[in-house]
Amino acid sequence: MRKYAQLFTILIVLFLTMLGAYQWQNSLLQSFYDYRSTIIDPIPPIRTNLTPQVERVILVVVSGLGFDSLQSLDLATFNHLQASGASALLIASSPTYIQTTWTTLLSGADPTLNNAPPHDNIAEGIPPIIINTLFDNVNQQGLGTALAGHIWWQDMVESNSLSQGIFTTMDDAQGDKQIADSLITLIENEQLNFIMLHFNQIYHAVQTYGGTETETYEIVSQQIDHHLKTLVGLIDPNRTVLIITADHGHIDIGGYGGHDLDVVRLPFIMMGKHIIPNNYSDISQHDIAPTIALLLGIDFPSRNQGRPLVEMIRISSEDKALAWLSMATQRTRLAETYLRSLDYPPPNREELYKAEVFLGNGNYAGASELAQLVIEKTDLSMAQASAVRLKREQILRLLLIIVIMIPLVFLTLIFRTELLGEAFVSAITTYIMYHAIYWAMNLPYSLSAINSFNLFWLETMIRIVTSVIAGSIIFVMLLIFRQFTELAIIRRAIAEFLLLTTFITMLPAMYGFWQHGLFITWHLPDTSIFFWHITSLIQTICFIFTGTIVSFIIIPLSNPLQNFLARR
Repeated sequence: MRKYAQLFTILIVLFLTMLGAYQWQNSLLQSFYDYRSTIIDPIPPIRTNLTPQVERVILVVVSGLGFDSLQSLDLATFNHLQASGASALLIASSPTYIQTTWTTLLSGADPTLNNAPPHDNIAEGIPPIIINTLFDNVNQQGLGTALAGHIWWQDMVESNSLSQGIFTTMDDAQGDKQIADSLITLIENEQLNFIMLHFNQIYHAVQTYGGTETETYEIVSQQIDHHLKTLVGLIDPNRTVLIITADHGHIDIGGYGGHDLDVVRLPFIMMGKHIIPNNYSDISQHDIAPTIALLLGIDFPSRNQGRPLVEMIRISSEDKALAWLSMATQRTRLAETYLRSLDYPPPNREELYKAEVFLGNGNYAGASELAQLVIEKTDLSMAQASAVRLKREQILRLLLIIVIMIPLVFLTLIFRTELLGEAFVSAITTYIMYHAIYWAMNLPYSLSAINSFNLFWLETMIRIVTSVIAGSIIFVMLLIFRQFTELAIIRRAIAEFLLLTTFITMLPAMYGFWQHGLFITWHLPDTSIFFWHITSLIQTICFIFTGTIVSFIIIPLSNPLQNFLARR
């Protein structure tokens, strides 16, 4: 048994590593689900005296309609609205799941601050939006609100902030038809100042029929185009502004949620009273909520991080200055609250007071310019505070990684076998083969590749099995090439192969640990890094399980292999 002692010891270490990686993966994923902003206390909205620019705003959200997909389709109503209204490429912030994007649309806050679950865990229910939104502020100002869409909205938006709600349990074309059938009732109700319409059949078609390049995708897009034509025919452009956008797009094979261009690049169209037709430069998904607030003359949502799209609106210089000053005040209060949560000094209000003086003196241009400067500085102060704290934590974690890795590398070199090179080549082959298979499946390195974590586990195991077999074959071929026959060293080299492959597979997880720690805590990580982190742990678990089994297949073959080589 002594000759197997080292191999068994390494296998025990690998087994413990697998258990640790499994627990880490579970805790990391749960911390992602549970992430909420460091801002705990509610931030009351800043009371404004904005002048309403229109009597009504209608916001249409088409789930799953990406900008690039729209450009490839021949949709008459969309084409007409793009040509006759204000249009732009809208960029969403990842993660781009349903709850995060919907909350951003209504609050102007990105996923870091909007307190929506960063990942859709529909099985556990849809939690309500717990921060200040457009519906709250419209309702508090005594104006009428309506929301027509999927039943999930009923869970997300408080009923007391709605004058009228129309919800469908169907998420396909039938559900959208119910929404379309309610348009006349909603439009004819003169008491409704803010109407939000949600069409979902494109999202349903992509998830059900497999991607954005199917015939079904074009069919349902045409149906949405028809519903929009009906809507445009009902509204009065002399008292209404119509905004059309999407929550997220889809990658070709149907996934969403990540940072992919097809997912974050969305259409934006605005037309109606006081809107200046043109094709404008890129805007952010955060900008929709403050733009609607400006149009209706209501308070800006208290966690808003966007800006009103004043370049698209005919508005007096006085109203524009008042809007910028109100937003600067809102953003300053947000920054004060956020910085306080990080134990960071609050921003200086001196320039904000100067902007108020400029406004009072009728210097509207100066007030606007200074207010925008205040917004830029407060946004920068929030970003810098987050970066400083994160950098401080990253330095400590990097030192910990170095302390752990140096002894491991040193011991590996000290106790290496003469087959270390072959083990390393086999480990690299295993890792490259996995990613070659992944690439061949046309999967992105993004959260959009994971529709279901349970299914992703199965797919990862299949890829790992294939890649481990490929790496093992390379290992055996290298032994034959060298005509190596010392069985004891072969066993140790197999252990080296397992250890090296585990180490290589764990590298992205180590990088993720360096960037944001063991778990998601006070800040939301870059979703691309999070993807590599969580999938690295899953790959490690699958590899150790598979590699251990394969090693017990290779070892019994070592004797016949040894005899075969000896006879040559």
